Amino acid sequence: MVLLVRVCLVVQEMLALKKAYADVILNTVKESAGRVMVSEKRALMFQRELTAAKENALHMLMRLKKMMDAKVLFSVPNFVVDMVI
Repeated sequence: MVLLVRVCLVVQEMLALKKAYADVILNTVKESAGRVMVSEKRALMFQRELTAAKENALHMLMRLKKMMDAKVLFSVPNFVVDMVI
């Protein structure tokens, strides 16, 4: 009888340990999933910032081209006048 009680206690302890182990694994998985979600959000934010920076750079280059074109157009008539004189 005493042996049966001890066996029952050991089984209960093993079940409690299994449950505790499962809880630890579940919490680890939840924590990891949370970290992955945060990392994905940051990656998306960086991707959007990169796209915005590329668009900004393109607009700056287009403005620079317009400025250069305007300078060329302005300087050509002066160059022609200087050649004639």
